[in-house]
Amino acid sequence: WPSSIAVDAREWVDERVQAAAISSGQFSFYDGHYFSEAQPDASEKGERLSVAMEFADVKFMPMPDTFPIVAPRALMRLENNTLEVVTPEAEVVVDTTQRFPLKAGRFTAVNLDSAVPRAEVAFNGRGAVEPFLRILDAPPINMFREEGKRPTGMTGKIDGKVKISFPLLKDLDFASVGVDGEFKLTNGRAKGLFGHHDVHGASIKFDVTHQTLEAKGNMLIGGVPADVSWQRIFAAPIDKQPPVRINATLDNADRKQLGMEVSEFVDGDVPVELTVVRGPGSEKKLKLRADLSNAEIKVSGIGWRKRPGRQMLIDADIGEGPAGRTELQNFTVRGDKIAVEGWVAMDKKGKVTEFFFPVVTLDVVTQLKAQGRKRSDGIWKLQVEGPTFNGQGFFSSLFSLGKGAQHAGGSSVNKREGIDLVAKINTVIGFSDQTLRRLDVKMSRRGGRLTALDAKGTLESDKPLYVKLVDADGAKRQLRADSTDAGRAFKLVGFYPNVQGGRVRLEVNLDGRGAAEQTGVLWVERFRILSDPIVSEVVEGGKGNNGSNGRRREVREVYDFDRMKAPFSVGHDQFVLKDSYLRGPLIGASIRGKVDYRARRVQLGGTYIPLQGLNNALGEIPLLGQLLSGPRGEGIFGITFAINGAMSNPQVLVNPLSLVTPGIFREIFQTTPNNPTVKPRAPRRPKGTSKRVRSSSAPATGGSSRRAPVGAKAQGTIDGWSSQTRGSP
Repeated sequence: WPSSIAVDAREWVDERVQAAAISSGQFSFYDGHYFSEAQPDASEKGERLSVAMEFADVKFMPMPDTFPIVAPRALMRLENNTLEVVTPEAEVVVDTTQRFPLKAGRFTAVNLDSAVPRAEVAFNGRGAVEPFLRILDAPPINMFREEGKRPTGMTGKIDGKVKISFPLLKDLDFASVGVDGEFKLTNGRAKGLFGHHDVHGASIKFDVTHQTLEAKGNMLIGGVPADVSWQRIFAAPIDKQPPVRINATLDNADRKQLGMEVSEFVDGDVPVELTVVRGPGSEKKLKLRADLSNAEIKVSGIGWRKRPGRQMLIDADIGEGPAGRTELQNFTVRGDKIAVEGWVAMDKKGKVTEFFFPVVTLDVVTQLKAQGRKRSDGIWKLQVEGPTFNGQGFFSSLFSLGKGAQHAGGSSVNKREGIDLVAKINTVIGFSDQTLRRLDVKMSRRGGRLTALDAKGTLESDKPLYVKLVDADGAKRQLRADSTDAGRAFKLVGFYPNVQGGRVRLEVNLDGRGAAEQTGVLWVERFRILSDPIVSEVVEGGKGNNGSNGRRREVREVYDFDRMKAPFSVGHDQFVLKDSYLRGPLIGASIRGKVDYRARRVQLGGTYIPLQGLNNALGEIPLLGQLLSGPRGEGIFGITFAINGAMSNPQVLVNPLSLVTPGIFREIFQTTPNNPTVKPRAPRRPKGTSKRVRSSSAPATGGSSRRAPVGAKAQGTIDGWSSQTRGSP
């Protein structure tokens, strides 16, 4: 290369071209001035330089500190001050074992005789992803140098093209380099890239410009689809770089796939965003955001529920805690009347092992502090305390029938799971403006079964309320509740607000028998019933007014009772009241029947006994007492009644003719089965099936509103109740 021609370009080639073997070449120089003087008529003037050379085994470095490029064959053409080098095939040598293939490589430089000639390198590439990522991590891009550790062990294919322009100077800085290219990763795979979750099926497009490198695409993280986006601004400092974003919408199956065991609490689709940002000191921060607004959230332990449509957002910083565990720090929950603050710790598999929430606000009223730790045997130890708790949802959950041992997501309970809960709450707010003060609870659950419970509190009347679980032999569990103010206890839990005073005792066999999930008995002694329209209609019906004619009237009567006993069974969304009775000096009654909570229907019946104290005077006489007072000893005179129809507005029917019937024949006039029981239901039809089955106990949609006669049985019913029912609207 003549030292007087294109000095900077000559020095650049001398610096960058490390090896080349000349296979053949041509050189020609034309001096137009000389020929024009010798031949005055010549049309061409000036100088022309033309060089064409073919090289073998070429090795050169386009820019400082980059990986060298080798080519088995290269063709160079120099026309005056324009240089072009073409390599049909070449490779970027990353190390002795890794190379990235290049196709259609082209190096061009123009104005070689200028002060600062400018060159451009263009090529197409197709190869493995690992050497490609190493090229991106080298100058001039330095993709991972400030972002952290470069991913290793990735597999997949890269296909794309790029152009790099730069001045032919020995001392080259990145500000003078221009880059324009695009590459696409297909079928990318990596093990353990996100914790213990593998990535596969990645498809990511890389767009490179002089100012930025941008990556967008999608992948499967642990088998769950996710979108990824990332951008690097070359001229910006690390703390001003845009974050890496990973977005996914997780349904119940996705969360289970990722090992998130939250199906007991979360049901529905949850958009999740994970971002990676850098601080001024290059420290890496991972932030998590989850939008639970369209999901249903249930905390069955306290009866709290968030329906879909109510806003609820979770934000947290993902950091490292003691012993290298992962922590969700600055954990916050914000939403419609919801606020939670604290932190959550997880093990290496992403399962929650500990949490602490100093602030828990639910529905404005509830103010609690909660903390929990998972022991080595898998049992959760929980502590809850606070000034106020809205217990209405919890009390309502006590009457949720027939749910079985299934969680919200439909998964069975893990028999090895369990909790030990200790709670101290100053004030529990219930129904009918009633409160329970100084509540102390100790409770244990194992495998979804309540195994221990000891709770006590004080009603507004300063009367105590006790609840205790008695486990006789480890198989038969009995829940017992006791209070000397039955009226306030009933109002507190929203069971029956018309009782005043009295002592209440409740025994519930939690393991049930047969189809019944629970069985039990409720006793109440020395109490009053105030202003109950149903009771009043039965009494008024006994005086000759048969039924209410569809009109419910306000009443102010007070009825005194000495004792009530109500055996019951619960299961399959059915509540069965067996041979129950109320006895008082003026009024008595026996009741039995069934309430279907799925169909929202009620069918109860029994006998109303006026002046029971006098009416039952002969009931204790053997044989004669049963003949006159009936097999249950209600009384000489009794009136049968029925309560039928929708739970929201049942119809009361009274049969005055039964008043003159001897007690032994009174059962003829009963409208309910002698021994109502819980009946298993046929499985529900899957959603989307066109054919629907209607219960005989529920009216057809859009049909007549007339009620069927009391005691009528439709075809296919059992004890007056269909074994199949239509889901309520």
